[in-house]
Amino acid sequence: RGWLRAWAQEQLPDGFAVDVHFKPKYDPWDQRLCAVPDGDLFAALSSGRASVVTDTIQRFTAGGVLLSSGEELKADLIVTATGFTLQVMGGAELVVDGEPVAFSERMAYKGMMLSGVPNSAFTVGYTNSSWTLKADLVSEYVCRILNYMDAGGYTVQVPRADPAMERHALLDFGAGYIQRSIDELPKQGAAWPWRLRMNYVADVLSIRHGALADSAMEFRRPHAKPD
Repeated sequence: RGWLRAWAQEQLPDGFAVDVHFKPKYDPWDQRLCAVPDGDLFAALSSGRASVVTDTIQRFTAGGVLLSSGEELKADLIVTATGFTLQVMGGAELVVDGEPVAFSERMAYKGMMLSGVPNSAFTVGYTNSSWTLKADLVSEYVCRILNYMDAGGYTVQVPRADPAMERHALLDFGAGYIQRSIDELPKQGAAWPWRLRMNYVADVLSIRHGALADSAMEFRRPHAKPD
């Protein structure tokens, strides 16, 4: 945190309010880190071509945005890039055996499948790295599962969670868009494969190269009844 502040200060003019605008109350990766590889933002601030205001928004006004401090920012155009609420599965409704699936009551298997929901997968990327790194691993895993099912003559795969398993929030991430939806998200357990990890190296080993069949995953052939 100190290193990031010092790095920003080096690229800004003397007297710039670094602690107001570039020293957030949260630690790096408690919320997503914004990178400026070529420093163009700091160059624009230093030249006066751009300015930064750090505050919270109270409401929109006819001429711009009213901040909690009482200051009004005049604006010709407002780009809304914050304040959204996550929509689980994009708003899709899942139904299993005629019963709607309540996402918040399900467990996340390997961070990509829902307990008791067959033949489905979703992606939750990394909050401490590139989101697409995990998306790629999920895609590879789904392909591995499909090939495994084809080879074994299976038509159904479904993860089964122990009802007595300890349950935790799916994401430990302080961003507002996560916290506003956290109660609607599936839960995670205390240990793999029910634990969502934010570790690419560990996921490469277990998702890309790990076994597909385990005690939590059920595979069924046509006309076979669940246990």
